[in-house]
Amino acid sequence: SKVQQHIGRENGRQVAKLLEMVGVPSGVKQAIRAAGRSKGVVNMAKRQLRGPWGPFVGSYLVSASMLDANRGIEAAEAAKDLQKFTIKLMDTLLSAANNADWDAPRPGGKPANWYLPVVNSAVLQLRLSAYAADDEKGNTDEQREMLRLIRELLVCCIRKQKAPPKQSLKMGVVFIVNHIFKICFRINLLRMTHDLQRTFADPSIPKIEEFPKSQAVTYKYFRGRIQLMDEKYSEAEKDLEWAFQHCHKGARKNKMRILQYLIPIKLLRSKKPKPRLFQKYPFPQFEVIMKAVQSGDLKMYNDALMHYEDLFVQQGVFLVMEKLKKFVFRNLIKKVYLTNASISDATKWQIPLLYIRFALKICRVEVDEDNFDEIECMVANLIYDKLIRGYIAHERYLVVSKKIPFPDPNAAPTQQQ
Repeated sequence: SKVQQHIGRENGRQVAKLLEMVGVPSGVKQAIRAAGRSKGVVNMAKRQLRGPWGPFVGSYLVSASMLDANRGIEAAEAAKDLQKFTIKLMDTLLSAANNADWDAPRPGGKPANWYLPVVNSAVLQLRLSAYAADDEKGNTDEQREMLRLIRELLVCCIRKQKAPPKQSLKMGVVFIVNHIFKICFRINLLRMTHDLQRTFADPSIPKIEEFPKSQAVTYKYFRGRIQLMDEKYSEAEKDLEWAFQHCHKGARKNKMRILQYLIPIKLLRSKKPKPRLFQKYPFPQFEVIMKAVQSGDLKMYNDALMHYEDLFVQQGVFLVMEKLKKFVFRNLIKKVYLTNASISDATKWQIPLLYIRFALKICRVEVDEDNFDEIECMVANLIYDKLIRGYIAHERYLVVSKKIPFPDPNAAPTQQQ
């Protein structure tokens, strides 16, 4: 069979493509799927393929055939057998690699981890079958079970090996971690993601930049989202920026996914995206918020936040967008300051709180007419965050510094987390 031929040539990519039925004629594909649903394909694979490959390929085709027939629960059961045979396959090939003479070049020049694309296909099958099973059952039980099984495969990859790191199973760490990330985000089990990141602290694991670019981009994307939720905005920006810059230029949808988290972080860190970015990747929800921040227009900001609230919640960036309110208020006060300075240069450092209340009323923000407690509280927070330099003269003025009264927000400690 073609599968056996590519196994003999140690061509993992082609074996993976055949398993996923890429380029397989539709008639052959339908026949294999039918055999898979009857489970007759298991015996056929055992007859045609030597060693651990027969049970592995047979269990893979059964799970894939069940998934293709929308029989998710059966696909997940077959996937559990697939996981066992994947471990057996890895054990067999790893044992052969550990017993090899690494002082001599390998026959054919193929790396010892040539079968990693096949392992990746198996892990993908585990993940997708768990999704389908849980969709049928209406819970997350199978996904949680698959997380455990996939983590066992991760343990197989990080075992001690004689092969150099780039030829070892350790090059499979990142794609397995990415599959786990995807399940964790789908079922909101994010506490597990922090343990996974520590895997790369092992000095025997290659640096993330040494893995295939597509896998590294996926890892940086998910890690950036995790950093965002942990309010580590500087680290999140670095990860997401790296993912965006190294994402394939033709992968527009993936670039859009990255930007929906990168843009809010840049806005929070007072880094205005260039207009051409929005021309190429339209995000009207972020454009209007950015305009509101720049102009100090609290009405525009409040309206946009309300209009896009469901979208922001769905994307997981609502709290970030809500934090931008203090920058809107800071820029509104700056506008009041500049207006006041144009009226009387002698008292431009003293901004009457009455003026600030009037500006808020123009923006249709309800404030107490009897006292300035609410306004003083809002201003005090800006002073505390070092977004304004000055002090409050109770119920009279905001007195700003004569030297840089409105410092660069990027210099504020709250933006350097």
